Amino acid sequence: MRAISLLLCISLGCILILHQPVIAVPQHDQVDASRQEKLDPPTEEQRLEVLGLLTEVYRSEYVEAKTAESKGKLAKKILATAKQTKNPVECYAMLRLSADIAVQAGEAVAVIEAIDAMDARYEIDVDALRLSALKETVKRITVRTESDTLEVVIQFVESAIERNDFAPAIDLLSESVRFFREPESRRSLERLATRAGALLSQFEGVSNHVETLKENPDDPDANLAVGKFRCFGRSEWTEGLQNLVKGSDVRLKLLATWELAGKKEATDDLKIADGWWAYSDTVDGEEAVQSKLRAGSFYTRAAKTLQGLQQAKASARAREAKLLGELPSLEAIADADPNAMPMAFPP
Repeated sequence: MRAISLLLCISLGCILILHQPVIAVPQHDQVDASRQEKLDPPTEEQRLEVLGLLTEVYRSEYVEAKTAESKGKLAKKILATAKQTKNPVECYAMLRLSADIAVQAGEAVAVIEAIDAMDARYEIDVDALRLSALKETVKRITVRTESDTLEVVIQFVESAIERNDFAPAIDLLSESVRFFREPESRRSLERLATRAGALLSQFEGVSNHVETLKENPDDPDANLAVGKFRCFGRSEWTEGLQNLVKGSDVRLKLLATWELAGKKEATDDLKIADGWWAYSDTVDGEEAVQSKLRAGSFYTRAAKTLQGLQQAKASARAREAKLLGELPSLEAIADADPNAMPMAFPP
């Protein structure tokens, strides 16, 4: 039965996920309550046995699915059926089959939906599975699926960057760019690749400071390095200001102190905006850009309450800042106690 199932699997053209072992997440004595209900994936023998039945059920539909679009519809049909299937072995095999056919169709959204459904029920290395599937999916992009695929790739990369997991982000970006047809899509991925590479370099540069803060949360130089990385590299201003207020740079320490103090007078926003604007003129690169964007956020808010020439100045500088990119939001940190907040990255 195993040999027959393998032959049938090949006849369906399932070339990616079905032929890769799914790495189970290591078990620990203490696990999150939400993960205790997850099941171990079925054995390869169990899955192949069910796969033989699935190939019989869906053989004619697969053979008739001549186009990428029709294959995508079949993948979604199998996925919908899998979600209603209570038998854990059958459900798992169907989700894997759905993901594989979606990969062949270049349907990135359906691929991720099938993998997410697996992750919801089974103990798998979901990030590794997403990466391997997306690296194959981008090779099969069509005009119809390019926009959705771009969005899925960007979401994967942004999520990896968010958790400081830069290797898979850079891996997927380097694999993906050449398969996108639209120049703007390629430019978007190239910009993201540049950002990921820069963040990786910055993160490696502050890693030793992160370790220092675990031992000494008040270390001025470590707080400065981590604070600048968070604010200017990651746009994590709420957390980064907590570091800068304890940092060794007098100018940034003052600006962070003003921000953490919150708005008490109508002119406070203008004072902070002017401070970041002036600071941006003393630095270069991304630090200058992010400082000016931060100033733009405060100028935007200040312009709502100012009048006359002060309002005109704030509005003009806000418009100038917006030309550099999206203005960061101003989080509600006025009532925050800097001493009560973590100064280092979570362990």
